[in-house]
Amino acid sequence: MSLQGREAPLHTKIEVSRRPRTQEAVTEPVDGEILAEFQLLPLLVPHYPLDAALRQKVGAMANRRVAQARDVFDLALLFARAGGSVDALLAVRENLPRALDRAMGVSWDEFQAHVVSYLRPEQQAAYASRNAWDALQLAVVERLGSLS
Repeated sequence: MSLQGREAPLHTKIEVSRRPRTQEAVTEPVDGEILAEFQLLPLLVPHYPLDAALRQKVGAMANRRVAQARDVFDLALLFARAGGSVDALLAVRENLPRALDRAMGVSWDEFQAHVVSYLRPEQQAAYASRNAWDALQLAVVERLGSLS
């Protein structure tokens, strides 16, 4: 980011969960491209591999007091990364009906306020319409419904 011809630091926030981690969590270095983009020093962070992240996100969605738009968005991204394979969710099948119900209850306004507003400007355009939200939400609901 340029400020009167000088390079201004790009500030970012790293969210760290204090929830207890399961044994599925792994600690690995952050990708070098991400570090470079946000001008961060090398660091190791615990995270969940794809299958564990899917199970964790469905559990969070099913067990929160209030549905979160970011959970629907995160599941859409995780499903895309999984390439159609969601066998990992068979282990949490009991959470699927409630997660599906919660996914259907998230409004476009919530999505705009709590997800889209935090995306990069070039990404915001892709999710700015109600049709984009409807398609994303429907894809998540259908995927959850196919297993429950």
